[in-house]
Amino acid sequence: MKPQDVIVSGLDEIEGYKTRHVQIVQSSVVLGANFVKDFFAKISDVVGGRSSSYEKTCDEGIKQAIENLQGKAAKLGANAILKTTFEYNSIGEKNTMITIHAYGTAVVLSEKDK
Repeated sequence: MKPQDVIVSGLDEIEGYKTRHVQIVQSSVVLGANFVKDFFAKISDVVGGRSSSYEKTCDEGIKQAIENLQGKAAKLGANAILKTTFEYNSIGEKNTMITIHAYGTAVVLSEKDK
């Protein structure tokens, strides 16, 4: 199975499928936030609104974390990851790094007997 074919879900189960537990998989992605993003984020904080530069950074981090999970699950022979959860933190001397942690349960889904 190709990693990109591994289903990633926050659900406990997928309706219509039996589930065989394989292993918990996790991924950590660390992304740097540069001064340009910080500058525009501060402007957004003052005038209100969303910080699209940070949103894009988080979106990219989530995408990378999911791809890492899919790769790990595929190597284990799993075809899905259930109960997928994401956590975010800022780290570094001045909180200039964003960490995204993702984890879930790698499983093998098979169709239920009818």
